Amino acid sequence: MAAKSAGKTTSTKMNTQAAARVQSAAAKSSGGAIAKGTFAARAQSAAAKNIGAGETTGARAAKAASTILSSKSTGAASKSAAGSALSQVAPKRVTSPAAGTKASQTLRDGRTSAASKSAAGSALSQRPPAKKR
Repeated sequence: MAAKSAGKTTSTKMNTQAAARVQSAAAKSSGGAIAKGTFAARAQSAAAKNIGAGETTGARAAKAASTILSSKSTGAASKSAAGSALSQVAPKRVTSPAAGTKASQTLRDGRTSAASKSAAGSALSQRPPAKKR
């Protein structure tokens, strides 16, 4: 994201809160589905790359994850993503590749609730940065 102020261009890196707002707005306007390659998907990816493993799950996402884990009607992929997000309330914890896959499936599934998507987004934002080839 770049902003122009007084003739100077400043750059602000995408963070998880901004990516969550973008994804929320996109999900509301598209009936809950976030298509691959959209701005919302790229925003989440950029936020994950910008923060790497330094971010922890916030209080709202932790509460949503807790609700998901205690729900009997929530699917396995959603519960996996929620568990990963909840485990990262403490610093220095990162999402495993398997939990990242489940979180990605949860975000792409049109049937999941907003709370599930919040927990999955939180889990995905805490993946370690990809190794460069």
